[in-house]
Amino acid sequence: DFDRGIIMLANKQKDRLVYTVSYGYNPKNEDYLHNIQFHLDNPQSKGTAVASFRTQKPFLVNDLSDIEHDLSRKSLDFVNTMGSRSFICVPIVYKGESLGVLIVDNVQSKKPLSQTEMSLLMGIAPQIGISIKNAIAHQKIKESEECFRSLSENAPDIIYTLGIKGKFTYINPVIETILGYRPEEIIGRYFIDIVRKEDVHRCIEFFKQVRDHQQTIKEEMGILLHKDGTERYFSFSCAPNFDSESHFIGVVGTFKNMTDIRKSEMELKKSFEKLQSVMSSTIDAISIIVESRDPYTAGHQRRVTQLATAIAGELALSKEKIDLIRMGSLIHDIGKIYIPSEILTKPMKLNDIEYAMIKSHPEVARKILKQVDFIPTVVDMVYQHHERIDGSGYPRKLKRDDILIEARILAVADTVEAMATHRPYRPSLGIEKALEEIENQRDILYDEAVADACLVLFREKGFQFKEA
Repeated sequence: DFDRGIIMLANKQKDRLVYTVSYGYNPKNEDYLHNIQFHLDNPQSKGTAVASFRTQKPFLVNDLSDIEHDLSRKSLDFVNTMGSRSFICVPIVYKGESLGVLIVDNVQSKKPLSQTEMSLLMGIAPQIGISIKNAIAHQKIKESEECFRSLSENAPDIIYTLGIKGKFTYINPVIETILGYRPEEIIGRYFIDIVRKEDVHRCIEFFKQVRDHQQTIKEEMGILLHKDGTERYFSFSCAPNFDSESHFIGVVGTFKNMTDIRKSEMELKKSFEKLQSVMSSTIDAISIIVESRDPYTAGHQRRVTQLATAIAGELALSKEKIDLIRMGSLIHDIGKIYIPSEILTKPMKLNDIEYAMIKSHPEVARKILKQVDFIPTVVDMVYQHHERIDGSGYPRKLKRDDILIEARILAVADTVEAMATHRPYRPSLGIEKALEEIENQRDILYDEAVADACLVLFREKGFQFKEA
């Protein structure tokens, strides 16, 4: 635990480290922090924060007297004003680019800070970097959406009427701006003359629905042809048109030009795919960090992911659910990052205290993931993966449908992989022993449908774990 913490990020010009967010400081210190900046553009700057940012290396200081001679006057004033006893400064880096620094310090505690604590912060800092980049990308997408919405709301629409045979009887002048035709070039022609060949049949059917059944068509997408032959995207709506005596005389409708918005949607799609890629990289990074602390279970989360997603596919779950199961499976043991590695790798039976620490990892995982505003379904899936349908699991002793299907799948995959692989306290029990466990505890500890899907995969479809 640390008394205080602060994140300082480089400004857009990359010439200053500036205050961004903090915790644990009193109001007076907060005011001071808001005004503090460290120069990145001055080669003579030699403060710890600047050095960490430039070198991308962490610093641990338990005795400030050890570094006083290395600090500038400004840095010394900063440390003295803050009243720090000891501190750790780690760089925030994303894909080789320094974004800022994370500094934690103690003002009350006399206990020295440790290399373990610094290593923990070094594990957290990259995730902060990813979150920062995610936030920037999300903000850009939000700004783009607002811009595109404004374009849509202010875009002029083509207004037209058709006779009962489908010929234009009126069209407003804006068509010349949008499609290159003067109104007189269009009036008297069949509407399908400006429709893309592939859309003609569909548009004729829409016209018949309005003409023969007086139905209204709302916001269908289609492609119209510009006078020069190029395609334009439109949202079109149409309805029955009646004369003053309520006689049906044809169709009235609008074409809303969606070409620019369509292009914008493609850009948004690219941005979203980039965000998904960043999210996937975040998941992979977290998985690697967790598994690196326990060499005996290296690859465990990835093998569990292979089986969990295969079970989900066997159950014909949607692609969206399978993607969430993949995410949750890859980081389901993230809570173990706070458990000492000597407990994780202990080659004998754990005592009660140690076992209690192991059992705390779903709750720890939930807290970690909620702090970074992770996808709620994934948070709950990770939190519940040690629950059992008879209520004998932990941490909440949930039963049956109170447990997410994603968590029920993860529970089976986690059990099979754990039993089938070597552990520090026992050799592998083998895949057949693992499958016997699932079969014997089917509809007792494990969801019936999930257990059946798992057994089918191994016994009928030849599922095997791949090298993780």
